[in-house]
Amino acid sequence: MSRSGVHDLRNALSVALGLVDTVRIDDPVDAERRLSRLRARLVEAADVVSVIEDELDQAQPSSRIEARGERVTIQPPGEEHFGEQIIGGQYRVTSLIGRGGMGTVLLAWDDRLQRHVAVKQLEHDIWGKDDARLAFEHEARAMARVHHPNVVTIHALGEHDGKPYIVMEYVQGETLREHIADGPLALDEALGIIDQVCRGVSAIHRAGVVHRDIKPSNILIGPAFRVAVTDFGLVDEAGQSAPPLHGGTPGYVAPEAVEAGTRPGPAADVYAVGVIMHELLTGVRAFDGDTFEEVVTAQLAGEVAPLSSQRGDLPSSLDAVITKATAPKPEDRHESIDQLRAELFAAREQIAERYDASVMIVDDDHEFRVLLEGLVRQALPGAHTRAFADGTTALAAAQRENFDAAVLDLGLPGLNGFELMTMLRDLQHPVEHVVVVTGEGGAADWELLHQGGANGFLVKPVDETALTALLHKVVPKSKRGVRLSRVPVVPQKRSSREA
Repeated sequence: MSRSGVHDLRNALSVALGLVDTVRIDDPVDAERRLSRLRARLVEAADVVSVIEDELDQAQPSSRIEARGERVTIQPPGEEHFGEQIIGGQYRVTSLIGRGGMGTVLLAWDDRLQRHVAVKQLEHDIWGKDDARLAFEHEARAMARVHHPNVVTIHALGEHDGKPYIVMEYVQGETLREHIADGPLALDEALGIIDQVCRGVSAIHRAGVVHRDIKPSNILIGPAFRVAVTDFGLVDEAGQSAPPLHGGTPGYVAPEAVEAGTRPGPAADVYAVGVIMHELLTGVRAFDGDTFEEVVTAQLAGEVAPLSSQRGDLPSSLDAVITKATAPKPEDRHESIDQLRAELFAAREQIAERYDASVMIVDDDHEFRVLLEGLVRQALPGAHTRAFADGTTALAAAQRENFDAAVLDLGLPGLNGFELMTMLRDLQHPVEHVVVVTGEGGAADWELLHQGGANGFLVKPVDETALTALLHKVVPKSKRGVRLSRVPVVPQKRSSREA
């Protein structure tokens, strides 16, 4: 574990301890006893972190960089060494995340707010300084207008050593490009990812923005299966001229984007999502070639190989959805990203299957509990469900019988949701799959719940399609064994070009 990872874990534990201290206590004697038990376990975990830190100090003393104050950062092997570089007087650079067309993305520590951030710094020598600066500021304005869990949040815009920079939320995890490096995904895992991508893109469109560069390397998969769209380097505000940049990434950029004098609309993002869905399910790019011209020619032809011809486990109804989304002409595609999302899940519903699973539902709101139980039964045909109004009763039931999954709220009477989740994991027959559906939350809660063992996180009012996608991904179809998340295929030709 890297020291930055240890620091993230320590922060998560500190937040958890803080949550324990702020829990509402309805029965002071009984609740305090349970809270004390959880607090003790978290303290023990914090002690483990201290041991790991000591081991890191002894193992890599030459790699340690003493920063001002008490913060210490160890550079991971093979990454650039940034020394004492501090951007904007508060963002202490620790390592390189990646490089792209617009510039460099760095991992930094925010000294003021005590959190990790991603700093995207413009390399203005790549293009003319004025044009690049205009595009960069354009990106920052667009990002600042979008507030959604499935879109990376922007924190600040500034300039350092003559270079403009954007400070963004740091999503710990991997890119979708890295996630699919081993091959195609199972249908439900792919839909779980695309569902969140569509919701993020929909929020971008509602803000009057077209992303124009949706691709696997611009999609992040973080804790608790959170998917977030990032890198707005090619955003186009509705009604305004786009920055003087190239049209996007070959193979994902819509055909109209490469035509001179055109300004792509939301249909360009629909096209990219359709292409990505095809790639997630087949393991190869829908449009490929050895040169830019070959890729564009393939895109203009608009001939996408049917999914059902490459994957026998996929419904033929998906073929029509992907063909429509990737049509060469924007007017032939879905009218919106929401329509694409709806049609993908309508095609999924044509697969008849049964779930031999037992699911507990825990929520103190009677009406929502009834609604949630109905949604779970609809999403998992054949599954056995039991609903509970408080954490104490739910835990007692889990001690008597086995449950494969739990869908629970955090604000519960008796045991709060975080404590219940921890105890469900400690049972002799632990509840393996936990989905949190709660009243409020953000990126920090996503990471904290992931540390506690949550497999997914949704915010009320719950989206039926989002809940279905998440349940399909985490709940096994049979108690005899969890589904394979990967689908073995014969390796096919893939371009060596990076998206």
